[in-house]
Amino acid sequence: MQLVMGIDIGTSSVKVVVADWQRGLLARSVRGYRVLQPSPGYAEQNPQDWLESAIAAIRDIDADLLQQVAGISFAGQMHAVVAVDEKFQPLTNALLWFDTRAQPVVDRLTGEVQASSAQTLQPDPTLPLAKIRWLHDCGQPDWRQVRYVLGAKDWVRCQFGGSARTDYSEASGTQLLNVQKLDWDKGLVHCAGLTPGQLPGVTHAASPDGQLSPELARRTGLPEGCPLFVGGGDLPVAMGLLDLGLGDVAINIGTSGQIVRRVECATSRKGCSYFASARLAGWLELIPLLSVGMSLKWWYGILGESVQAAVQSAHSGKLAATERPPLLFLPHLAGERPWHQHPLSSGGFWGLRTEHDAKDLSQAVLEGLALSLYEAYQTLWGEQGGKGSGGRIFLTGSQEFTQLLGDELSAAVGQPLYVRRYAEPTAQGAAFLAWLGLRGQVQGQPPNHWANEEVVSPDSEKAVHYKQLYPRYLRARELQAQLWSRDS
Repeated sequence: MQLVMGIDIGTSSVKVVVADWQRGLLARSVRGYRVLQPSPGYAEQNPQDWLESAIAAIRDIDADLLQQVAGISFAGQMHAVVAVDEKFQPLTNALLWFDTRAQPVVDRLTGEVQASSAQTLQPDPTLPLAKIRWLHDCGQPDWRQVRYVLGAKDWVRCQFGGSARTDYSEASGTQLLNVQKLDWDKGLVHCAGLTPGQLPGVTHAASPDGQLSPELARRTGLPEGCPLFVGGGDLPVAMGLLDLGLGDVAINIGTSGQIVRRVECATSRKGCSYFASARLAGWLELIPLLSVGMSLKWWYGILGESVQAAVQSAHSGKLAATERPPLLFLPHLAGERPWHQHPLSSGGFWGLRTEHDAKDLSQAVLEGLALSLYEAYQTLWGEQGGKGSGGRIFLTGSQEFTQLLGDELSAAVGQPLYVRRYAEPTAQGAAFLAWLGLRGQVQGQPPNHWANEEVVSPDSEKAVHYKQLYPRYLRARELQAQLWSRDS
């Protein structure tokens, strides 16, 4: 029996799974770490926390299972930036995907990108091109010491015994990749302040990359020399567990959220991002939302209890408006990326009255998140009016969040959702890549029994409620953006 391990370096925690092809998930462990926000717009982590948490999570798993692991692959939060020296030691904290400090360099970069590359793109302060340029311009760190700039999962894999490599899915989220040639764009790399040699080599996600080092074998209890595989970005790896047809849509919910469909090639459609599939099965076209699970966790902290507990006893929403006025929540707590016509959007409650209590606010949080996901869903389909192409709509991601939002989102979209529940979808996706790598395959289909699936159909009364609420949500979002815009 050959077991495989998947390691997911997430935004708030590392998840480790051990899986068997026939028996599915055999073990999992989660260890958390902090996000550091020393100044407004900053979001950092100490890469060493990723490594130590990964080691601790692995050691939580039964030692006999660990000794049977025959391959390890990785996934992780995309768009992180880690500058390292020749020994892969970090020279600064990692800049995370929702770090926006690079906004001041974006205007300057826009002109340089147009002059240096044939690709059409708008520099984004949350993506590595702008972040690296910001670090370079600020002299943080001393760039004479910088050997490589790596992403989160690639840095961790290097500590396990891997090399300076990345995969197409991770590279496609940097704004540094030539999407036609699937290699680094020299003009964009120059705009970032780098040379191509300071970026890792690009390959497919199931590609082998060395063996587990004696030091990490000793610290984890895994077999020394266990094969390592490159792995991929968290979203493409999780999507690799779904058999997405060209008419299907996937709604993925974690700390952030994404509305995703598979397309044959990357284009420059306004408002959309494009990631290479981790299984080289075309491209993923998506609308990213910065705050979904992040909003729920924020509300947990304020409420002092789980949102689920509050919602279970919440008002049914069937009371007349005169008894309980409508309430809106805007979930844009971290702003939004440029797909949104108001990238400076912020969050807030609209319509608060003394009649409202914590239960109403909890329900409003769920409804606001469902409405923001529905808005992104409509934007993705654009000219088709948000009706899609008649394909399936999958809901996947964090089990906690999909359980909370499944009924709400189905009602908001007005269609059934195929809720595909994996215990740890990204880590299990990484384990699947290890399985492919051990067999020398680039593509393949994961076993269906690795997941539980149910169909959530829309409640007709809730669907009417959302239809009435959605225009108010759009109006409130527009007013909120105007209120906090730079010109106000």
